[in-house]
Amino acid sequence: MTAQSFLASTVLSLLTLITGKVWDILRSASNKWDRRLLIVQLLTISATMLFSANQFLQGVRLMTHAGFMFPVKNDTKVDNIMRKTESCQWLGLRSMYISLAPIAWVVGGGRAFFSSSVALILFFRQIDKKPEGLGYEEFQASYI
Repeated sequence: MTAQSFLASTVLSLLTLITGKVWDILRSASNKWDRRLLIVQLLTISATMLFSANQFLQGVRLMTHAGFMFPVKNDTKVDNIMRKTESCQWLGLRSMYISLAPIAWVVGGGRAFFSSSVALILFFRQIDKKPEGLGYEEFQASYI
């Protein structure tokens, strides 16, 4: 819960810094098309980072809610809430990672955007695997 709160505040702080820097660049841009491109870039960064912070905060909210519920025998409400919390954290981390591509677009241009997008695809293909050897199948079978 503390980690998710920290990640949410870190994402919002970084968004504030990035917005301030892009805003300065936006004010100094003289070309109309450059301004529009910067606005699109800022919107993509803002959308991914705000979604990330929202997911982290939803995870904290759900964990706090689960902490006040007393586990009752044959009741899976707390377990379902904890699974939703895990999904919120997963979505928040993925959104935070995906925000790196638009940031690279602002900093390095189109080539940096393309290379960071390819690197993110390779990264996600590597980390998104089915867990092996955790005994999850046996754990699920015990409830049947």
